[in-house]
Amino acid sequence: LRGIEVVSQTADEVTITARGGEIWDDLVEYACERGYSGIEALSKIPGSVGAAPVQNIGAYGQEISQVIESVQAYDTKTRELIVIGKEDMKMRYRSTIFNNGPDAGRYFIVSVTLLLENEMSMQTPFYNSLQKYLDQHNISDYPPATIREAVSAVRAAKLPDPAEEPSAGSFFKNIYLNDKQAEEVRSFGIKAWEKKSGIRIYEKQDGKLMINSGYLIEQAGLKGREFHGFRVSDKAALILINEDAKSYADLDAARTEIRKIIFDKYTEEGYGAHRITTWLNNNGYRARTGKNWHEASVRGILHNLTYTGVLRSGESRSEVIPELQIISQKCLRLHRESGGKRTPHRES
Repeated sequence: LRGIEVVSQTADEVTITARGGEIWDDLVEYACERGYSGIEALSKIPGSVGAAPVQNIGAYGQEISQVIESVQAYDTKTRELIVIGKEDMKMRYRSTIFNNGPDAGRYFIVSVTLLLENEMSMQTPFYNSLQKYLDQHNISDYPPATIREAVSAVRAAKLPDPAEEPSAGSFFKNIYLNDKQAEEVRSFGIKAWEKKSGIRIYEKQDGKLMINSGYLIEQAGLKGREFHGFRVSDKAALILINEDAKSYADLDAARTEIRKIIFDKYTEEGYGAHRITTWLNNNGYRARTGKNWHEASVRGILHNLTYTGVLRSGESRSEVIPELQIISQKCLRLHRESGGKRTPHRES
């Protein structure tokens, strides 16, 4: 389904409806050419219009949640076309009813209606990389077309072209924390930045603090490293480039590596189960379920003899089976000798 139409327009605002099959960037171009503001920073995001609301796409200070009015969708459960308003989409950071909760996958989005402005709606200061580009090119006027051009240039400089280099895109999400969580993270030496209410995308974050996931990945020294067929981009640490990953076996191997990281962090760097859990979640690692790690799960791994390659049946034990060995028995012994306790001076 293709097509873009202006539904209504006043001196200040314009309402447009785009069919779900339209290419998202074509819609952005359409809006910018006419001076409509609200989605110019979302330039060059791959995908269709219908897919855009699913994870509440956002970039460089704009999110579709800021301008979306409603979607028309086919309800696969009731087999009818319905209209879903913004309030009912439960739009949060990269999350909506379309990709989270009991109704995930239930709706097929047929069209999207947006409310845009007839003049620039973005507010300065912009995101660092965008502001740097504007400053370097002596740009001080910011109509939608200019912002689109700048964003397109910034993205081209650091993001792989999906037509030429397959990737998982910006795979890792930034992390939003309340004050208590932020203090805990600061105690680990991880930077947290307080969001400023003057920047539009920050207004709906309720004053929370943000951890930049790209910063975490860079600090871990993972830029350019390859993990079972996926390479962390040298230009943008959030990007995972598919070099030769082919199957679930690659994912399983990555999961095994996470377990090795757990023991390395614990026995070599004094990490306890709590700090390991935080480190894994902050670095974008996920448990088998695809959700965040829990401390109890990490403790279970730290106490599990099976990960050393030894099988148990009652009181009997097998010899070490190399094919099953994820960690050494020395690592397990070090953990048990520590009593499984956290390291107070490192986790305060």
